[in-house]
Amino acid sequence: MSRFYFKAFLLIGYLTGCASAPHFEPGAMLDPTNGEEVCRSLNQARAPIASFRALLDTTVVGPDGEAVSFRYAAIGKGQDRMRIDVLPREGAYTLALVTINRDQALIIDTQAKKVIEGCSPSQILEKTLGIPGISPTTVGALIVGELPSLDCKSVGTYQAKPETLLLVDREGRVAWEVARSSQELAGARLLTDSGEEIVAQVDRVRIGEQISLSFKIYKPLKASAELQMVKFSINRDLADELFTVSAPAGYSREGC
Repeated sequence: MSRFYFKAFLLIGYLTGCASAPHFEPGAMLDPTNGEEVCRSLNQARAPIASFRALLDTTVVGPDGEAVSFRYAAIGKGQDRMRIDVLPREGAYTLALVTINRDQALIIDTQAKKVIEGCSPSQILEKTLGIPGISPTTVGALIVGELPSLDCKSVGTYQAKPETLLLVDREGRVAWEVARSSQELAGARLLTDSGEEIVAQVDRVRIGEQISLSFKIYKPLKASAELQMVKFSINRDLADELFTVSAPAGYSREGC
């Protein structure tokens, strides 16, 4: 297998390079009072999701056009626990394992036989997904298709398209796109610290019962990924032990 394969199973987190990012243009802003009311209404309409399980067929295309396919088996519990098993399309072995348990997070890389630890959850996901600043809340929201709870006083609401709204959380550096009719999450744009450029854009597409996530990553380099949801369920019992994993004996250790 190519060198790219072993980098890409942690999506593109270890690849190097640079790319220009598109300018962020949110569209026409709603009147602040009306926008805050819309935000509060969306918050109140949220259905409580205690946990999720998802299996996603994934294809990543790197900056040189080389593609690789694998699977993510992802589970989440609450806002601060998540586990992602990276699996081959064929076979039952694990390529890598990512666990987040509140403020404890690590990556077990079975190919290199090493453990990456001592990182914050966002740092671990940045290494895993190659997207600076992405959080467990953002990943979970995109999988389940539900807007996370927002502080509406610090969120700007825009008319992105006739059928969608864009709620811009400048503090969280995320612009959430929500369908007006269903209130389902339609995607997100992850922003730079200044909020002026797009680090990555994610579109969440539902066609009947089929759900897919399309990633376009602009920084730190240009790449794309398509994730097709094969299995998905919510509010199943998930034991806390699933989110606590010890490193195998003989593995080297690496910090952030």
